[in-house]
Amino acid sequence: MKRLLHIFIVIIVATSLWGCGRSRTVAALVEADSLMWTRPDSSLALVQSVSPDTLDDENRAYHALLLTQAQFRNN
Repeated sequence: MKRLLHIFIVIIVATSLWGCGRSRTVAALVEADSLMWTRPDSSLALVQSVSPDTLDDENRAYHALLLTQAQFRNN
């Protein structure tokens, strides 16, 4: 029984940490979106710092959109 409890705790901690990592990358994309019109250079740097390989399909599309916008705003 103790072993099952330890496995359950490890699974909960691992999923919590995995979820927190994704939220940081999504938060970086949201911040880049908010900086797009006032500081496009910072927005571009922020978007380029996020690897699209770590994102799911929806956030990968959001990343591509922000990257295109930031590149356009920076000429």
